[in-house]
Amino acid sequence: MAKLSFPTSREIRGPLLIDPTQLEVLDQIIDRHLERMREFRNNMVNEQVSKRSREGLSEGWLKENELASYEAKRKREFLSTYTFRETRSFSLYLTRGREIQAHRFSEAASQPVGDQETALGFSSYVRVGEVEAKIRLRRSITSEISIDVEPNGVEVAQELFGALSNWASDIEASKWQQR
Repeated sequence: MAKLSFPTSREIRGPLLIDPTQLEVLDQIIDRHLERMREFRNNMVNEQVSKRSREGLSEGWLKENELASYEAKRKREFLSTYTFRETRSFSLYLTRGREIQAHRFSEAASQPVGDQETALGFSSYVRVGEVEAKIRLRRSITSEISIDVEPNGVEVAQELFGALSNWASDIEASKWQQR
């Protein structure tokens, strides 16, 4: 069966017009896609557990009356593995090598820092099962932002990338501002 994959990686050169409101929107985009990412992960887990259960029933090492408890136990085990974990982080890079680490921008923004503090960049990361997204800006206004979502052949990853790419287009300076 043939499968069409689209690129799910993008870089945008500065200047970029980013303020706290745009980073809050980034949090909201990730929030909106988390449930679909979890559904995809849970479907993968269910398929693997179901396959293993069928094998157990056909080979005789699993009895029909043990099926429900076996599947529940296996699902918990799968969800606790590295492959199917859920992780979310946001780092805000500050002057003098300092960094604020949190789960999302809104948490990082609530940390007390000096009034004269300037953010030099940020990194946002989310992973649910196999679907992973990284958004990075390493320097302030004149740098580039990179967006990477994997795997590129999965619909939910493509949807997340599309939303992140649209967000990046919104923060990209217009052509006349880039000169």
